[in-house]
Amino acid sequence: MGSKNLEKAVSFYADDATLLYPNTPAIVGKDNITAYMKPFFADPAFTVQYQIRGVEVAQSGELGYTEGTMTSTMTDPNTGKPVNDRAKWLTLRKRRTDGSWKIIRDTYSSDLPLSGPSK
Repeated sequence: MGSKNLEKAVSFYADDATLLYPNTPAIVGKDNITAYMKPFFADPAFTVQYQIRGVEVAQSGELGYTEGTMTSTMTDPNTGKPVNDRAKWLTLRKRRTDGSWKIIRDTYSSDLPLSGPSK
């Protein structure tokens, strides 16, 4: 997503896709996905880079998945400072009648330790 093009990023999702992201309820549908992603793309510090580690397609040719790692940077709303993250991700994709693949489920989890109250 180096171009910071929200419409292009959302174009990879099916209209009824679901994001299953940490610490937030499921985000269902392309309109809600767009609304969720919009603040990230508006953040001047926002960057994300994906590395694909695996791709598999079901024998039927209708479903497949991609998985890998990612690094991202965004502005912490509490401090105003950039925050870096590392994570792993998994997408479930469905082949459309036109031969294109669209993401129907998307999830990730951070590799960084959870932050919590000091003891």
